[in-house]
Amino acid sequence: MQEYAIRIAKQMKSNVKKTQNHLALYYATIQQQDPLICNAMDGALRFQEGENLSLSDDIKQKMIADDTRQYYVGKTVALLGINDMLAFAILA
Repeated sequence: MQEYAIRIAKQMKSNVKKTQNHLALYYATIQQQDPLICNAMDGALRFQEGENLSLSDDIKQKMIADDTRQYYVGKTVALLGINDMLAFAILA
């Protein structure tokens, strides 16, 4: 299992007991690709790779393949988590 998945699973296990809302799902817009920065809820929430955002291996490989590092700017991504979020799907 990947390091980001283990970290998020441990966090979810400890935090789910503390909260009524459990997991959060956000649809965020990619503002910057390297490092990945996403804004959700019209900019009210900001997620940055390495701080409070991890990428699934699938998304990481897709973004690495983009030589210009600009193709995904403006696209929508699905984020899942509690405090630290995981980007797991590029939607549009």
